[in-house]
Amino acid sequence: MNPTTLPKLLVFTLLCASSAHQLQAGVTKDFPYGTLPEKRPNIELSASMERIYTDYPARHPALNELFSRFKYTPIEGLDYNNFDGTISRRDSSKIIRVNEKYYVYYTRRHTETPPAPGHGPGRGSEGGTDTIPSRDWDLAEIWYATSKDGFTWEEQGVAVPNPPKPIPGWRSVSTPDILAWKG
Repeated sequence: MNPTTLPKLLVFTLLCASSAHQLQAGVTKDFPYGTLPEKRPNIELSASMERIYTDYPARHPALNELFSRFKYTPIEGLDYNNFDGTISRRDSSKIIRVNEKYYVYYTRRHTETPPAPGHGPGRGSEGGTDTIPSRDWDLAEIWYATSKDGFTWEEQGVAVPNPPKPIPGWRSVSTPDILAWKG
């Protein structure tokens, strides 16, 4: 027998023995890469696999009560001017439902031009003017929209306008939230 064949044969034999042991222990053939058995298999497990059986309430994320299959769904009714950067909606509040209607508040900017090029968060207000925003939330107001189904929205207008210049906050009001209180 070739001396280089012996290590390969030994590895193959150990793999076969390990697979047979796992099958005898009630472990599915694709464990741990696919189906995770409901009960802890009677084999040595890594520390992370052991934690699945000792520290977590569910063996699979989808079985956990906090699991979510979050996904984006397109909405209708809000114009973005072909995404040219002149209209921005951001910092949305929670969405609440009052009297069969959904409400959301948000920071909205609609300017003739997008923010000054090369000026982003943390770079100061250089490049902005009274009509050109220095960043996405500059020259913004708080607006709100309503919906009957949560998918088609109708913008209702300004909820909180900017105060006149030079009152503090004249450049922007932003980042709203919402709550229902006494109707």
